[in-house]
Amino acid sequence: MSDKRRTSTPEFKSRVVAMVLDQGYSYPKASKAIGVGKVFCGVGGGC
Repeated sequence: MSDKRRTSTPEFKSRVVAMVLDQGYSYPKASKAIGVGKVFCGVGGGC
């Protein structure tokens, strides 16, 4: 198992934020739509 930490680009973060703020997605729905786990995009996550 790898201990490598995943990171995301500023463009990726902007896309997720736009989905949540502009399109009304929740964090879990936005993370599912873009194919990452909800922990990755949640509070303290990589998004």
